[in-house]
Amino acid sequence: MSDEPTKDRLPGELRRALNALSDEVQHEASRRFIEGGLDPHAGGLSLDEVMVTLSQVRDVLSDALETGKFVQSPLAVQSDLYGQV
Repeated sequence: MSDEPTKDRLPGELRRALNALSDEVQHEASRRFIEGGLDPHAGGLSLDEVMVTLSQVRDVLSDALETGKFVQSPLAVQSDLYGQV
């Protein structure tokens, strides 16, 4: 049995996951990353770029939930997005 929510619960669970990615949580994660001595500019994207992209994706998915467009997408897409978030 999978931990993935049922079709009816997917939008609510995605909303819960997106709410957990608040700006405050992202700021705290960035702070801990830097305080942990990790290089925020290592890799293909800087930490700042990753955080901006994460915020934008969160906002797009939140908008899709609010407008009902998320539930209009194929179930496989809904499940995949939920799994990625």
